[in-house]
Formats: sequence, structure tokens, C-alpha cells
Amino acid sequence: MVSVSQTEQNQVLETAVRPGIDPAGDDCVSPVRSWVFKPNCSLSPRQLAALYLSLVFVTLGIAAGFFSFGYWIVVPFAGLELLAVGVAFLVYGRHAGDYEQIVLQGRQLSVVVMRGSRLQTVQLNPGWTKVSLPNPNSLLNLESGDLRVAIGRYVAAPVRERLLYELRRAFAAAAT
Repeated sequence: MVSVSQTEQNQVLETAVRPGIDPAGDDCVSPVRSWVFKPNCSLSPRQLAALYLSLVFVTLGIAAGFFSFGYWIVVPFAGLELLAVGVAFLVYGRHAGDYEQIVLQGRQLSVVVMRGSRLQTVQLNPGWTKVSLPNPNSLLNLESGDLRVAIGRYVAAPVRERLLYELRRAFAAAAT
């Protein structure tokens, strides 16, 4: 099981094992293992919008004060500042909901990668899936035939090695 400390930069929601129904339709119950990886985002999109609006009011209030004293040049710079911060907040907000999820149920492996507004879902056979880590600072590669998915973007490098070991064991157990 992947376990990480609270001080690590990225959030890893630990492996969850729960009973499920075998996708082949058999009456036997196969366990479902799930790994979910998310970036550590301290603000929700709603909180981010509230923060930006408060920043707009404070900045425009200060710029209006300077404008009233005849320093009109402050207003365009305040506008540029708000534009730059707004663009940065948009980029942050667009990726606040990003995640990677691996679900293993019986002989069915599902990999879901959400980045920005793009959702990628891949179905693989765990018995045919090769898991590799080319070097300690790279992403994990799940390869099956012509399909290749890179995961571990939101996992610290030392945890990727433990994840590699855990995924290999889980895939080998599912293949038998």
C-alpha cells in the first residue's frame, strides 16, 4: 500500500480495496483496488474567485485614491497587475481539479487521467500491462500493446518507486 507523510508536496489518496462485481458477470465477487493521485491545491475555484474579487476591490481602491490626488499613472499599472494575477489564477483554477486514477477489478484495469478540461480513459488488461519507471525522476509508464499511459504526475519521486512495486504486485496477482 502506498503511504506518504503529510509533509510531502503532493497528495496521494491511499489504495482503497472494496468488494465489487466481476465484470465477466460471474456471481463471484472480485475486490476493487483503486489508486487516486491529486495535486495539493489549497484553494477551491470558489475560494479563488472570492480572493481575486477582494484583490480587485483593494487594488482599485488604492488606485482610485492615487488617481484622486492626480497620480493617474497608477491606474494602468493596477490594471496590468490585476490582469497578470487574473491569468495566473485562471491557469491555477483550470488545473485545480486534475487527477489520475487507476482502478483494478478482476482482470480489468482502468486508467483515468484528467488534465484541465481533457479527460483520458484507457482500459487495459493487467496481465498484459507492463509498468516501468525509466529513471527516478520520470513518470511511471503503463504499456499494453500500442497503448502507453504516463502516470504519477502528482506523486513525489520517492513515492513513484514504491508505487511501481505495488502496481507490479497488484497486476501480477490479477493476472493469475
